[in-house]
Order: sequence, then C-alpha cells, then structure tokens
Amino acid sequence: MDCNCRQDDLIYDIGAHKGDDAAFYLAKGFRVISVEAHPTHASIIGRRFSSEIKDGRLVLVNKGLHTNAGVVDFYVHQHDVWSSFVKNDEFTPGAYRTIPVEVIRFKDLIHDFGIPYYLKVDIERLDFAVVADLPDLKVFPRYISFEHHNRSKECLDILVETGYDSFKFIEQTAKNLHPLPNPPLEGQYVDCKITNLMTGAFGEETMGDWMSLDALLELVEKTEKPGCWYDFHARHRD
Repeated sequence: MDCNCRQDDLIYDIGAHKGDDAAFYLAKGFRVISVEAHPTHASIIGRRFSSEIKDGRLVLVNKGLHTNAGVVDFYVHQHDVWSSFVKNDEFTPGAYRTIPVEVIRFKDLIHDFGIPYYLKVDIERLDFAVVADLPDLKVFPRYISFEHHNRSKECLDILVETGYDSFKFIEQTAKNLHPLPNPPLEGQYVDCKITNLMTGAFGEETMGDWMSLDALLELVEKTEKPGCWYDFHARHRD
C-alpha cells in the first residue's frame, strides 16, 4: 500500500466496539478500517456490515493494537465498553475474564491499508500505543482523536512533534448536544443522533474552536471534572 499519500475517503475506527461510529462514517460516504480486539464485538460488526464488507467499503480487523506484535492477555469486562488490555480499579475479581488476543502495531495497519483522512482511537488506556508510531510516518492523517488517559500529555507531545498544531478537548456527554452541520463540513450530511457509545463528529464538524497546545492544556486544567470522560481532537498543519 502507498504510504506516501493520504486517502481522503478513508477512516480508521480503532476500538470500533459494535460499529456505531463505523455506521456513521459509512453513511457520510467514507470507507472504514474497523479494528476491534473483542471477538464478540468483532463478530457483531461482521454481521452488521456484511454487505459493506463484501463490497469493500469496510474492512474488519479482529485484532488489537499494542506496542509490540504478538499474543497478549485481553481483559473482557462484564461492562463490555470497559474491556481492555490494561486493567484499572474497575477490574475487580469476578468482574472480568482473561482471553488471549492477537495484537499488531499501528504501523502494520498503515503498511496494509495506507494513510487515513481521520484516525479515531479509543482503546481504553492504550491509545498511546497507536500515537507512538506516528513519527515513523512520512504522511499523516489530517485529523486524529483519542481518549483522555494517563499518557495523554505524551500523546500530545508526539502530535506536536509530527505536525499537529490545532486541538480540541471535548467532554463526551456534551457532544450529544452538538448538532451536525447542514450543509456538512465533512463528507455527506447524516441525520444521526450521536450517542454515548460513539466518538461522533470529527474534523471540522466537531464542537468548539481549534486552539494551540498551550491553550488546550490551560483548558484541560480549568475544565476537567472527576467522573467525566473526554476526547482530544487534533488537526495537522498540512
């Protein structure tokens, strides 16, 4: 695959869950690489998008992304959106089971499928494993989002290093109140209700103004609230 040019009709949905974001991206007219480590969720995606998989609009990758390729423990939580390769305090005895899952590097995806227009990352405290491979690229996704976690500052530093200079910090329940613009700013207009199981709007359709890294860090310090969850969005200068 040509890794020297960006495919402006392609989105990577990394941490696809059961495919709600993928359905949104497809409806907006984009092709989707859907990456999901949880085998049950991947099966749901396979059934849900069987026709899109057949016609090549969606590619399902039932593997995880990690810092090294191989087979590692995946912790399947009874609250399925919390399943992860990284445990936290929510993983109490009896609340999860452990299964082996094949993992690859983000750069392996790039080698197979090329550079996307938008890179969505939501893999429960392991988003850094994806962002860490960005310096190896020659061309970059126009937009990236990832979930706020304990290595967010490292991710942001890598994004700045690789040419991302505009940022947003979006509280994930507030996004549900943000109407999608019509005429659209990304792809086709979709009359879609954004739910808490979705990352939702991307690129120029995200809520709020783009800001510098310094302004972003100041905003995070002022507005971050315990018990809430947030996504960072970044735009490349190219």
